[in-house]
Amino acid sequence: MIAGDKKALVWLAYVAYPVTSAAYLERALRRICRCVTLGPSLPEHYIDHWMLQNMKLPIRPHDIPTVFTPDVGQLYGGTPEDQRPDLFLFVESVGGFTPQGLERLRCPKACYLIDNHVSLNAHLEWAKHYDYVFIAQRAYLDQFRQVNTNSYWLPVGCDPEVHYGYPALKQYDVAFAGGILEGSRRWNILNQLSANLNLGYDRLFWDDMAWLFSSAKIILNNAFKDDLNMRCFEALSIGSMMLADMAHDSGQDELFVAGEEYALYTDDTILDVARYYLEHDALREKVAKKGRKIVHAAHTYAHRVEDLLAVVLRGKPDTWSAGQLRLRSEGMCPSDGTPYRTDTSAWLTSAEGAYRLPARLRGVGHYPGVTLPIFQYFNEQATVFAELLGAELKTTDFHCADLSYGSHEFNLVFVTMVSQLRKYRGNYQLIVVINDVWPHEFDEFAELVQDLPLVYVTNSEICNRLQQRGLSMVRFMPCSVPEAYIPKQVPVKDIDIIHYGRQNPVLYGFMEQLISRFPDLHYLTTEIDPQSRAVYFVSNKYGVLGRSDDRPMFMQMLARCKISLVSSPGYDGERDLGCCGTVAIRYFESASQFCHMIGRHPDTEDFRSLGVDSVCSRVSDYADFEAVVLDCLSKPFSKEKEAVYRNFLSLNSTEQRVVGLVNDLDSLNGLRR
Repeated sequence: MIAGDKKALVWLAYVAYPVTSAAYLERALRRICRCVTLGPSLPEHYIDHWMLQNMKLPIRPHDIPTVFTPDVGQLYGGTPEDQRPDLFLFVESVGGFTPQGLERLRCPKACYLIDNHVSLNAHLEWAKHYDYVFIAQRAYLDQFRQVNTNSYWLPVGCDPEVHYGYPALKQYDVAFAGGILEGSRRWNILNQLSANLNLGYDRLFWDDMAWLFSSAKIILNNAFKDDLNMRCFEALSIGSMMLADMAHDSGQDELFVAGEEYALYTDDTILDVARYYLEHDALREKVAKKGRKIVHAAHTYAHRVEDLLAVVLRGKPDTWSAGQLRLRSEGMCPSDGTPYRTDTSAWLTSAEGAYRLPARLRGVGHYPGVTLPIFQYFNEQATVFAELLGAELKTTDFHCADLSYGSHEFNLVFVTMVSQLRKYRGNYQLIVVINDVWPHEFDEFAELVQDLPLVYVTNSEICNRLQQRGLSMVRFMPCSVPEAYIPKQVPVKDIDIIHYGRQNPVLYGFMEQLISRFPDLHYLTTEIDPQSRAVYFVSNKYGVLGRSDDRPMFMQMLARCKISLVSSPGYDGERDLGCCGTVAIRYFESASQFCHMIGRHPDTEDFRSLGVDSVCSRVSDYADFEAVVLDCLSKPFSKEKEAVYRNFLSLNSTEQRVVGLVNDLDSLNGLRR
């Protein structure tokens, strides 16, 4: 979880009593962390006030007993350094317990606020004092993010060892456990059920509640102010069919399917729905079994703790969404490979010992409406980066710093050349990826990037030479292709050769000779209309085949080509770039569509380290070129070659570039330059 073999130490703060949700979180935390609890014990008068007489389980004092307003900063300062926490986690339990001195903690501070529908104003105030805020009721997430951008939805869950289905006799038609206020909606619903069915009710907890629910054919859930409550998950876990109303805007309708995993009622239909399922035993048991399977797959407190710790301690950009949780509950793995930190701790301290939040991206710039191929590529990259890092896609209007950003928050933008940086000069919040940087631009580059925290170039030789000039913020990020473009099978090919983008003069000459010798070959090029800037596909057999309006359309055409001619920008005197060979995007695009690649490029570290030589045949003269072309055209794309390509693509996907950025964000230590 953190650097080395040491497990994270969590200080878990809540009011000690056994039937609060924090007690379940403690059970889950102790399985994977070193967990130390602190806080007061539940006062005796709360037991009568909250009708907790049936709680039965003893109230055990915390590892560190405190008053209701403990100075945790002082407590932290008096703790030996090797016993100080890696995370302070406050869980809402009983009003009045409000830890003080949080600002003196030199570790992340997180809170988990559950009854947002009841105590919203108090919770919003608490949220201002924590680095991370987790809330159980999704409907209020936007309001929390207005006061703390590091706010996340984390629903409550179940504990299968406690919320267990006992082999009890089904003596009740319907059972309910929970609080009731006379004259309330819940009171009226229970009276209606009691008058018509065999209703089991008591205010029970833990094993007693599980036994009551196991003794019923149907478990009733009833939301209060549309809350996605603990009973929803607990009832599903126990395995008698849950009969529930809809908690609107809570995520319930996305997490669970009514009619398949539970039964849905309204106040007007509850009796009819209950009777229907009581009359159809097989269907009721089928629904109950499916609900239990779904909740255990993605909604235990172990799942919740895993998600919370991944966000706070490992830089995961967000908790699981309702859609992602649904996929997990169905046995799928959404966003598998999400590049949150796994190798180092994301919590940081300065030389003075003050805690700083880890660096993160707030926005990624894109170019709406721009049709030039390079900007289409940038937009594609931006979309993948934004999705995986939980950032917002924005226009590239980053001329000034955004004063609402924290010192650890940045925007990412892709640009084609050094001169484009002039419009961003002075914006210290930018992380920049520059497609082309050449030696004659080094002085201008150094002037324009001096305030930036990170700058990426696509050529490692350029990167090394810039770092030697003292520009330590410069990093190497080669081009890449998103995994979404990589087909599961090698595409069917009906075009022999494509030479697109800037055409290498030597390869162009080779093709002229080849076509003169083999005029039946189908040869495709691309041309840009100088006025409209639209890109057209041009065939030697059929003329213009149409426009390349977007990246998917271009990739579809590339997928039809058996051979792609590729080259390094500037090679063979195409233009003067200072003899620095870059692995252009066309190598990765062509590989993604399983084109045989024939190329002209230098033998440099970039081409060797990225594995280009394993997927591209370099040719030195026309005879060599003709022989390789005819060989590629005469043979199908072999399984062995396909495996080599897939390995190359797995190492050079855009998703892997995001992983590299995440590691570099760690190195920023949450500081602006």
